[in-house]
Amino acid sequence: MTVFANDFGSMRSDIRFPGMIRDVFARFDFTMDVALVVRAQVEQLETDYLQRIYAISESRTFEKFSCRYGFSERYDHIALLSTWRRAAKNRIVVAPYRDCRSRAPLMDRLVQALGLQDQSIHVLSSKDRCREIVRSSGPIAVEASRRLHALGLHRRITGHPSRVGRIIDDLSRARGLDTQKFNGNARETLATIEAYHGKANEWLAATYWGNSWDTVVARAPRRRPNELAGQFVHSDVEDEIERIVCWVLTHTKFQPPPFWLRRIDSLVERGIESIGELLGRPI
Repeated sequence: MTVFANDFGSMRSDIRFPGMIRDVFARFDFTMDVALVVRAQVEQLETDYLQRIYAISESRTFEKFSCRYGFSERYDHIALLSTWRRAAKNRIVVAPYRDCRSRAPLMDRLVQALGLQDQSIHVLSSKDRCREIVRSSGPIAVEASRRLHALGLHRRITGHPSRVGRIIDDLSRARGLDTQKFNGNARETLATIEAYHGKANEWLAATYWGNSWDTVVARAPRRRPNELAGQFVHSDVEDEIERIVCWVLTHTKFQPPPFWLRRIDSLVERGIESIGELLGRPI
């Protein structure tokens, strides 16, 4: 069983989910091995933020989002592994998303670490081994999504909200607007979050790789922030954002409610989200 750190963070340990999965495998005479794919928490935060943006589920800036969740157990690899280690009886493999020691595709590295080379020949083609499906929104699409969420569109969408996120991305790309991936403006906050998780990361690296974190985990290339929220936006860019917002509102036939009602709805949502976290539910 291979799980990304993002997925570990969205699973509740208090309902004995790892043990339930282990018992299901045992019924068919399988033993559960768990593979955790990790990367720097700051990269994981941006991925989670963009997933929420894609689902029209976020109106906060990336910095506010990072301040709210970056110090939680959701991004503590040791905390995420604790229940799984017991359920899998320490049959754990930890692999970096990008590995300083190898240029092999992630899937190849996982297969080798799990000792499944012979079995994988029959189920994984060479294309499967190298395939990485990445769809990331650009800064204009992110800003349009934030504004639509603030207007309350996410409460009126029928079907899966990510279909609206896809429309926003397609619109911005079709107009030649988002040529770069979104990069949040939260450098100081991210540095603090990275330092906060540093000790846990080093323990994980020493335990599973016998090495330091930075020796094994390759970081994504640093890019200049291009987030538009809270920044001066040129009039031509502002016009393009508003065109996308208006197009989506028109085609979804959504009429934003008055500001005071949107404000109340937002407060209720944040309250429910906070209660959910206290009960162990994911964000």
